[in-house]
Amino acid sequence: MMTIKRLLLTLIFIVLIFSGSASSAEPPLSIWSMRSLAMGGVGVCTSNNHDALIYNPACLEYLRGMDIHINLPLGINSDIYNEVKDIYDGYTTGGAAGAIEAGVEFALTPEKMSIAPRFCPSFSTVMRILPVNFGIATYQGIKTSIGKDWDVLVPKYTLNVTADTVIIAGVAKKFDVGGASEFLYEDEKPSSLSVGFNYKETLFRYRINSTVGIDSILEVLGEDPDYEKIFSLETLSGSGIDLGLLYNFSNETMSVGLSVTDVYSKFIYTDTKETAEGIPMGVHLGYAFHPNKHITLAADIRDLISGGDFLAKTHMGVEFNLGGASQIPVLHHILSAITLRGGLNSGYTTFGGKACIDLLVARVAIEFTYFEEEVGDYAGNIGADTWLVCFTLGFF
Repeated sequence: MMTIKRLLLTLIFIVLIFSGSASSAEPPLSIWSMRSLAMGGVGVCTSNNHDALIYNPACLEYLRGMDIHINLPLGINSDIYNEVKDIYDGYTTGGAAGAIEAGVEFALTPEKMSIAPRFCPSFSTVMRILPVNFGIATYQGIKTSIGKDWDVLVPKYTLNVTADTVIIAGVAKKFDVGGASEFLYEDEKPSSLSVGFNYKETLFRYRINSTVGIDSILEVLGEDPDYEKIFSLETLSGSGIDLGLLYNFSNETMSVGLSVTDVYSKFIYTDTKETAEGIPMGVHLGYAFHPNKHITLAADIRDLISGGDFLAKTHMGVEFNLGGASQIPVLHHILSAITLRGGLNSGYTTFGGKACIDLLVARVAIEFTYFEEEVGDYAGNIGADTWLVCFTLGFF
């Protein structure tokens, strides 16, 4: 018990010491989980696979064997689809002139717009190496944000792209802390506390920033354009450390968790070797309830030490495996391959699903997710919605 108290005090001390770095401007890594996004962005207590390397390293303790996953998720914003469709329809009806007219009409529409397509293939391995669980994964995350606003009476466009090549290695150790009754069930599990640690190495980070208005467009079209005024490319590399705690109540029906991301974060510009600002430290709380093995209810409060709207920090999600809908063995086996998800991400609706097929030692899965995230100044300001699909090949 003294060892657990020391771990808790040490983590609290680290948070207090490094909390001053939260004002740093470097954006978080552009990596994410299909399951988390479909469930409203939760993950502190629900990351029961390699997703623990992203959201809470202590969740690695959920793993019971060895898993190898190859993920290929791709997302596209509905605004992109609608605009491409309008231009295509304009082309089919009016040729090149019709396509140009549709594009100009969209560009001059006085409405704020923000789109955020993303791509995040990954390869991960998680296993138990006594007495700890170990995981390692590599991610290639690409997140794009394209915004349209109006400066007085003319449109202004912004483009921000962050592409990260990241390797993450994590470990987790579970400590039994008692709490199980002595007379209910022989297989009843005691309460436990898991402690996790992640080390992240960002091999490459490419960041593109651009702001384009009518004046800069005319400048580029001039005789001596200065592209650097509207377009910048930065290349960085860096490293970071995450810490996490996960407390499971007896029988693992409920859990609470604490994840502290980027306790340490450092980036260096690869061309000048100058030190860049690190990623701000994030403190995240989570809760999960499992009424049975087919249903998960969860809620997270993220970025506790940062400013901003509290609603934007709130995430809630639910997951239901259809295997719980039938007790007939054959039907139960078929339905167990399908999982439905839903949630609220900063007040915006999210949903998704997963279907998988077991093939000897491999599992093939297809997932889809719809989510909307806040890209404005406060919850409900500017929502960017995205459809994602993911193909996963797993070995176990």
